[in-house]
Amino acid sequence: MNESSNNKTAIRFLWLSILLLIVGFCFLIRVPYYAMQPGDAIDTGDVISVDGGYTAKTGDFFLTTVAMKKANIFDYLLAKVNKKVELVPVKDVLAEDENDKQYEQQQVENMLESQHSAVISAFHQSKKPIRVTYKGVEVMGVTSGAKNKLKIGDIIQSVDGAPTMTTNQLMQFFRSKNAGDNVKLGVLRGNKKISENAVLISLATGNNKEKRIGLGFLPMDRLQSLTSSPKVSFKTNNIGGPSAGLMFSLEILNQLNPNDLTKGFAIAGTGTISQTGQVGQIGGIEHKIAAAMEKGATIFFAPKDIYEGDDNEAIAKRTAKELGAEMKVVPVATLQEAIDYLNKLK
Repeated sequence: MNESSNNKTAIRFLWLSILLLIVGFCFLIRVPYYAMQPGDAIDTGDVISVDGGYTAKTGDFFLTTVAMKKANIFDYLLAKVNKKVELVPVKDVLAEDENDKQYEQQQVENMLESQHSAVISAFHQSKKPIRVTYKGVEVMGVTSGAKNKLKIGDIIQSVDGAPTMTTNQLMQFFRSKNAGDNVKLGVLRGNKKISENAVLISLATGNNKEKRIGLGFLPMDRLQSLTSSPKVSFKTNNIGGPSAGLMFSLEILNQLNPNDLTKGFAIAGTGTISQTGQVGQIGGIEHKIAAAMEKGATIFFAPKDIYEGDDNEAIAKRTAKELGAEMKVVPVATLQEAIDYLNKLK
């Protein structure tokens, strides 16, 4: 081999090394975003087991997920050419002073509460025995315009000295109040009980016809203990967050009762579930539509847009249309509405 060939080989090796170094930097250097894209549609029958329950069914229920990770330069560049990849600013995901580890732990806790709420709502629907004690109403988020000093993770246990251990008790208390009224909250923050003053505000619904009075926060009933008969078991592995609640409830109901709700259909969906069966808004629904479409679902339950700022129903329908999905988007506000729709299927 002559000197010219040696020089060319060395140059090629140098350029290859530089290229590999650049690629490595693209994967290693973080940017202040999270990268979100379609995750998976998971058969809820593989996740939930009811002791002695009915497992024979002609169709399937699928919970849908979003794949999310801290973005690097490669993800940032990919999002510019791939519409499936969405960049979300870190400040829109993490609460103030919250780090990644705390966020992940919160998502684990949200998943656990989602399971509890799904069990309670399904057992109440089926009129099966269940025993529940509550710790209080946890603050999952504070809305803009709120006039309080609540923090994410706070657990409200009383208002003006009256016990309010559930969201329903809070709502009942506020029905006799007016916007602008001052209230004193009994709050559990960490392991410390404190008092916080707050001013009630008017919460408008999406059509502005109905007014509600409240504190301006996203609530979740935090359980102390739950005992059901029969027992319900979950295997959620690495799934986090509260958004599988509705689909959990439907799967539990299907195992509690002999009548198959699926009617042979592949039914996907998303939405939080309250212990009274109310379906709530979630994030990343466009990615969940794509995940359900990939799985071949023909029906997708989405949270109905009711209050000001709700957008799940609108985004789900728009995304399904843009993707050309042969899948019917069904907006529901309650577990009962989902059941009513399924009962009408042939």
